[in-house]
Amino acid sequence: MTKTITIGLLALGLAACNSNSAPGNDRRADLESPPEAAPQENAASALANAAPGSLYPGILTEADVASIGGTGGRCVFRMDRVGYPTFVYGGTKREGTLKLNGKLVMIPATEDQSFTGEGLTVEMREGEGTDDEATMVVRISGASNELGFRGFSNCAS
Repeated sequence: MTKTITIGLLALGLAACNSNSAPGNDRRADLESPPEAAPQENAASALANAAPGSLYPGILTEADVASIGGTGGRCVFRMDRVGYPTFVYGGTKREGTLKLNGKLVMIPATEDQSFTGEGLTVEMREGEGTDDEATMVVRISGASNELGFRGFSNCAS
């Protein structure tokens, strides 16, 4: 009996530890103001003072997407079918945008599905598996490995 109560109290205590502040965790949405867009920087300053092997693309909030002009006429890569965007690319701007180190990084297109700028390269490989499955490959100068992310790409017209 004591063991059951102890386990129950421990589980209850751990349940109260949810302090996830990631976008989309709306426990206090009615009390907090909407998030502001991340600052826009070039790749070199976003990569400065960060260990290349520890950088991973972040999700783009609605404010981030609005600050880059939205997704109309552009392609959007998501890690899952319904999640926030991770990479917005293509369209008339001929650039891609992702979030690294808490900053929005605009990368000019060098080819149809490749974006390179200041020590950072992002390559999109679409149509792997089902029609909307894609792979985003990120190469950061100084990192020993490239980073590959499977997800879903959707191009608006």
